[in-house]
Amino acid sequence: MSETVVPESVAVKVGIIGLPDASLCKILEKQLELVPQLQLQACLSAINGLIVSPDNHTSDGIDATTLALARPDLPIETAGALADPAQLVHFLMRVHAHAAWQALHAAGLSRSALVDFHSRYKYQLMACSPRAYRALGRQLGQSADQPLQPFANDYFHALMEALRTPPTPGLHCNVLMHLSGYFTRQLDGTQRQRLARSILAYRHGAASLTEPLGLLRQHLREHPNPYLSRQVYLQPYLDDL
Repeated sequence: MSETVVPESVAVKVGIIGLPDASLCKILEKQLELVPQLQLQACLSAINGLIVSPDNHTSDGIDATTLALARPDLPIETAGALADPAQLVHFLMRVHAHAAWQALHAAGLSRSALVDFHSRYKYQLMACSPRAYRALGRQLGQSADQPLQPFANDYFHALMEALRTPPTPGLHCNVLMHLSGYFTRQLDGTQRQRLARSILAYRHGAASLTEPLGLLRQHLREHPNPYLSRQVYLQPYLDDL
């Protein structure tokens, strides 16, 4: 049976300044490499994100504020904020996006690869910023005559800026409804009603986001769709943690 989501097989490295909670480190270590502060200086250019302790933003000559200015596309978050599961999922999505972009460059940047990359982030962009989703799609469609590398740099900056904004329940519901439309013909009336009710329950705060997402992933396992299987929005970052 097909997996719910085809994961991107990229290495993800996240640096640490300070001493995050041990339970947080245990969660993170299941899907990425944590770079302790003593090793951070040596591989600063290779990290895909940074976690800082609330009372310690500087270590061994590395200042998180300065680093944020030098590398504005690098996801940086405090350890305290990541105690919130929703913020943790959002951070993981962003560092995986950063790593996937580095992997894209390592494999050889091309216009077709850039279009494919953008396609995988369609619904995640729609959830974070519908305006950026529309703008980036339009710019990509009009980029054929532009030099690839400068355009790609601008694209990635705009993408990471858009992904920085956490989705609201309303935007999540908009995406969930779009995704449910892919299964209209495959589901019977009872299944469609259950999915619709779970989306509404989430919208009104009576259910968590994992409920409608879980149903969508279940339907995707039962009715494989290659396009949906590659959507970052459906990536189960914390399901096995």
